[in-house]
Amino acid sequence: MRILIVEDSPLVQRMYGLAFPRSQHALTMASNGREALELLDDPGREFDAVLLDLRMPVLNGVGFLEEVRKRPSLQSLPIVLTTSEAEGSELLSAARRLGPSAVVKKPWHPYDLRQLVESLCKHGPPDLEEGRSSPRVVSRMAAPLTGPELEAPLRHLIRDLRVLAAAIERVNLVVYPRRFGCFLAPRRFVG
Repeated sequence: MRILIVEDSPLVQRMYGLAFPRSQHALTMASNGREALELLDDPGREFDAVLLDLRMPVLNGVGFLEEVRKRPSLQSLPIVLTTSEAEGSELLSAARRLGPSAVVKKPWHPYDLRQLVESLCKHGPPDLEEGRSSPRVVSRMAAPLTGPELEAPLRHLIRDLRVLAAAIERVNLVVYPRRFGCFLAPRRFVG
């Protein structure tokens, strides 16, 4: 997927790399809405989705959405709003009125965000409930890993623990378990 990420925080920009590995996705970063619009207007670039922050310098998320809604060629482009704004804030309410495809509250879980964006790109936004004029909040907190997605990290953790145990053994240390952790100490030799 080709994803335009509109986010002014370098740390959050790096977090998107966890959700969308560059080996499988083409990520393009923009630090504000004005840069993002320039990228969208470039005829040599195409995007499958936009991940949009609300609070940014130069042109915020609401200003970006207003400009996108004026461009007929961008009407079907999925735009996922990622924000930590409180539900009752004027900024979030204004953004919702402009019809993003989904709203994801920070902090988000990388797997959940990737699944949402992939689903929007394949199937479009879900139908709104009767009487709702904007998408529901998709995620409030990072979800715990379960099932198959937990298997690979556990295998890596077990491998790393075995490597650590071998290293401790080589330097002749002992791990003493404690109630809230453990500590290392020299192995006592009994003669």
